[in-house]
Amino acid sequence: MIEKTKLIDGEMHIVVVGSIYVEDATDIRETFMYLINKGHTMFVVDLSQVDYIDSTGLGMLVFVRRQVVQKGGSLKLEGLHGLVKELFEMTHLDKQFQLQQGALFTQ
Repeated sequence: MIEKTKLIDGEMHIVVVGSIYVEDATDIRETFMYLINKGHTMFVVDLSQVDYIDSTGLGMLVFVRRQVVQKGGSLKLEGLHGLVKELFEMTHLDKQFQLQQGALFTQ
């Protein structure tokens, strides 16, 4: 689920926590679509507190990335680790997304 959103220097920073299963992916997708429809196209998503993501969650991120890129924006993922990082590597999605290390809102 999304724990926090914050606009910083024109980028919408989003912190996601827990596991991302079908139900969570739907809620997260709806939040992204709301923000995109409000004109936000630059996103940084902190996944450092996500311990698992299923195929629906991966598909949701691919869908959101496509929507954002079509509007001239970007979707960066930050803080991938453990099983989540392994899933991105196994599916080669690590090549499709801009990946960054670290975590947001640490101050």
